[in-house]
Amino acid sequence: MTAPGRVAVSATVLAPAKLNLGLEVIGRRADGYHDIATVVQTIGVYDTVTVSATVETGISVDLTGLPIPVPVGGEPGPNLAAVAAESLVAVRPLAHGLSITLTKGIPSAAGLGGASSDAAAVLRAVNALMPDPVGDEELHALALGIGSDVPLFLNGGAALVTGRGDVVEPLPMVDRVTYLVVLPVLGRPLARKTPALYAALAPDDLSSGERVRVLVESLRLSGTPGLAGYANAFRRPLLERWPELAGIEAALRRDAAAVAFSGAGPSLYGVYPDERSAETARQRLLATVHPPPWTAIAGPVSLPAVGIPTVQDPAARWARKP
Repeated sequence: MTAPGRVAVSATVLAPAKLNLGLEVIGRRADGYHDIATVVQTIGVYDTVTVSATVETGISVDLTGLPIPVPVGGEPGPNLAAVAAESLVAVRPLAHGLSITLTKGIPSAAGLGGASSDAAAVLRAVNALMPDPVGDEELHALALGIGSDVPLFLNGGAALVTGRGDVVEPLPMVDRVTYLVVLPVLGRPLARKTPALYAALAPDDLSSGERVRVLVESLRLSGTPGLAGYANAFRRPLLERWPELAGIEAALRRDAAAVAFSGAGPSLYGVYPDERSAETARQRLLATVHPPPWTAIAGPVSLPAVGIPTVQDPAARWARKP
């Protein structure tokens, strides 16, 4: 804890990836956004975010880590880590500059929430450097101004996310599961992937949110989401754009309790009872799918505290060879 009136030198925090355990798109709103219903769980795949005070003024961002290429084309726009720092400094000016280092372990534009998680982690880390930190309510408002799904990463764990992604209701942590996360190697890049996939949704892809409500009730009662709730509204347009995803999906379905895409993809995942069964599935998948995808095995996690030890090599969790 920083003493009042003093500034810490640096702060480090892990930014976890997320999986969407079921994602329904309900419809387009008058403001141009879409109403959604989804259960989100943060998982043990991380970026490491370190924010340091500098003598020089201004904000700099350096990226290191994961040598995995963006699978389907990057999302244009400002770096959300820099935007997060600038947003907080705008309301709590600092007499010094900030250096932000992102050590990437979450692939970009993959449906795993890396950029939004980084933004939330920067907000938390910069706030920890403040002699007069902002409160939770103001931090949430700043997060929402950066992006619809940034607020959920301020809390981590499991959450029901509704509205345009801005209404976050904490849920009990998912229990007794391990995920095999698969990042396919795809051709045909798609610029502005998420807006393009929203635009590709047909009326039959939209739904009422009832499946997610059932999944939530199952989670509250048993600690495990109901398997029928894992459907994702973007599945059809994803398979139309990249038919090769169907083979990976089918391979996962051979032994997973459930299989779904995360976010707007193209990452997908299988649900297993333990790490051993997930590893067996990974070996089988890497031996049969060509080109072999990137894979990671991870379980549910809560939100890491600011200042915990960093992951020494965030990229080491990913494997592409049996």
